[in-house]
Amino acid sequence: MPSHHEIVDGVIQLPWASMSTFLVEMQFKGTPLSRGTCLTVSHGGHWFLVTNRHNVTGRNQYTNRCLHKFGGVPDQLAVLLPTLDLGNEWWVHGVALYDAAGQPTWSEHPLFGAEIDVVALPFEKPPQARCFGIHLTEHNDFALEVGDAVNCIGYRKGEPMFSAFPQWIDCRLETPLNDSWQGKPAFLIRGPTAEGSSGSPVIAYRDNAEELRRSDGTLVGSNWATRLLGLYSGRTPDGAGLVWNLACIRDVVEHAAQKLES
Repeated sequence: MPSHHEIVDGVIQLPWASMSTFLVEMQFKGTPLSRGTCLTVSHGGHWFLVTNRHNVTGRNQYTNRCLHKFGGVPDQLAVLLPTLDLGNEWWVHGVALYDAAGQPTWSEHPLFGAEIDVVALPFEKPPQARCFGIHLTEHNDFALEVGDAVNCIGYRKGEPMFSAFPQWIDCRLETPLNDSWQGKPAFLIRGPTAEGSSGSPVIAYRDNAEELRRSDGTLVGSNWATRLLGLYSGRTPDGAGLVWNLACIRDVVEHAAQKLES
């Protein structure tokens, strides 16, 4: 498992994956229903929250059954964001799931729509919050093989790692990144993910990356390298973790940005 943080001259140093991945609570009129994970993304001058569709609908992605035992369906996300000093002060930021006309505020995949368990919501970053909006461009696309180590960054069982930062869950790549799952743009991982991991980014993190090569043959040439691979959304019937690939996330975010600009 990679080092999640270090302290340099009394200042906490965190990988970008820990500064763009946050605990999200699904609520109905302020009442908590469940917890999951979200990713903050910057694209085209806009900020977005990216998470699973079943988190915002409150329904099973495949059966459409309500996930809450009493039938509660969320109308708001409450996102827990670190404040500027990165201490134990956290800011709870509410994001409405429906507009004044009762229409969903999230965007789905432009081609597959509700069949893809990924959504993007416009997000106004509060000035007192410190978080990164990642860009969905692969700069360090170093090679990965089936069986290689990857990490699912999120809130397994709704719990943080320290303070309120996400856990780094050790997993292994089970199928190739360019594979598909039931004809959809997804691949599989294997590891101890659990409820609360839904919406977690999946990354490959490597120390001592000086000799790692990108797909174009150039050297990464740094002490460490991180590659964003996709978004976790739950388990398949045989217990593997389902991950929607990076291109799929990019399609959803680009579609959301286009809607804002139209």
